[in-house]
Amino acid sequence: MDNDWTTARIIAETRRILRDTHGIDIDDRPDSITLEQIGIDSMQVMDIVMDLEDLLGIKIVDFDLKRSATLGDVAILIQRYLPARA
Repeated sequence: MDNDWTTARIIAETRRILRDTHGIDIDDRPDSITLEQIGIDSMQVMDIVMDLEDLLGIKIVDFDLKRSATLGDVAILIQRYLPARA
């Protein structure tokens, strides 16, 4: 697995997942947009997190992303579970 998963790269992948899987294009919106502003529900949040888990080969346990979370908050959550760089 590629260990170069910066915040910007995780946000870009989250945007891609939203667009390709959920039909939600937010490419012109800022990273500070909230999940609520995007209009996704808690089940879609779970789907997005699971897609990121699959992509990165990680398992996220016991997470609680509020609908007020931003794309940056999603990236921070994901980064907590990434293996440390060698």
